[in-house]
Amino acid sequence: MFQGAKIGPMSRKLIVWLLLTCLLVPGTAYLFLAAPTGTALTAKQMCSLVFVSRLGPHRAFQTYVRPLLGPAAWLMNFEVDRVRQQVTANALGMATAAAVHHSGHGCVLMHRHTAHEIAALLPIAESNLPPVWGQNAQHRGLHFDSTALGAAMKDALGARWGVDGVVFRDRPAEGFRPLSTSE
Repeated sequence: MFQGAKIGPMSRKLIVWLLLTCLLVPGTAYLFLAAPTGTALTAKQMCSLVFVSRLGPHRAFQTYVRPLLGPAAWLMNFEVDRVRQQVTANALGMATAAAVHHSGHGCVLMHRHTAHEIAALLPIAESNLPPVWGQNAQHRGLHFDSTALGAAMKDALGARWGVDGVVFRDRPAEGFRPLSTSE
């Protein structure tokens, strides 16, 4: 009958080290490969949520970013700089990513550029261009059944929400008001 060879203490240590290596190396490699994606997502989304949507940083992270990151959310740290309108994020101090808000353009990730270099690349901000609401209203009047669309929105939401005659599908953040029936 065949009897197995005895495994000595050195062989056991070798087997344990091999198993740990096989488990830890892929996990660590994944962390280094995935961390830049997670930090870029966190920086960009937090920038948009804080400076465009005007949500508080804690609420924005808990409500919108944490669900996207899943179990990796605990790895992320972020800092909101309201003066420079910039968000910086990192994963355990590694893979730092930053996004900056530019008026009229939203938030842009700063990969290898400074905020001033990015601003120089962007076209003239929309706030410096003439308003186009009249053109939009004319286009809607020609191409959309505004009465049917308004009725569908009212049925779906119970009220119409918007600003300056533009209707939103979902109820927006604080500061917007219900539109009157004449708008």
